[in-house]
Amino acid sequence: MRSDFYIKNLVLRPRAMQFSRNILYRKLLHGTDIRSICEIGPGFGEFAHYCRNKGIRWIGIEPNDSLRSSLIEEGFEVHPAVLPEMPLLNASFDALFAAHVIEHMEGLSQALRFLETCKQLLLRGDAKYLVLLYPDILRCGHLFWHDYTHSFVTSRGRIEQMLHDEGWEICRSGHYAACFFRCSGLISRMGALASRAVFPRRLSEFLRLSIQQHGFTIAKYPRGR
Repeated sequence: MRSDFYIKNLVLRPRAMQFSRNILYRKLLHGTDIRSICEIGPGFGEFAHYCRNKGIRWIGIEPNDSLRSSLIEEGFEVHPAVLPEMPLLNASFDALFAAHVIEHMEGLSQALRFLETCKQLLLRGDAKYLVLLYPDILRCGHLFWHDYTHSFVTSRGRIEQMLHDEGWEICRSGHYAACFFRCSGLISRMGALASRAVFPRRLSEFLRLSIQQHGFTIAKYPRGR
């Protein structure tokens, strides 16, 4: 399956979104000693460009041929994969980063396989952290289904339970809306007020989707287990 809908200029992508995401990335990495990252599913490369600008060494794993080719043309190192399987990498890095990937797994067994392959990839090198971003269906409701490839239902509690049972230690976990952690619930509810009756369709969809409340979890797998 190609899953190219969000690649073909069908979704509004204003430049201000990159500024907001840069703030989000800075807040997520704050307090860590991460200087090199392997990103799973980099998509359009927003996080890749953030890492390049901040001097963080970045490599990616991207299953979509078109997205992978675009990033390679920009000078990034990107490897192919058919998730949840991962390629064998010779590089060493501090963390794995997967933003809005796990909800695309085809059910619980594949989501668990995804976490297992993340663990194996992490343990092969010097990686310390797994950073997950995902929609929380308990907060975003029907907007969870705006992408037809969302097959595995995610919530903060569900992700934390899965990680716990798979032997991970939770470092930080919470919710965010756009680049805000505090008051994210209020911001998300304000975004829900955006309607097609007030704004043009593409702008309305952008506001509703970008300001909805998502979950994030940062975990590590103890060495020696």
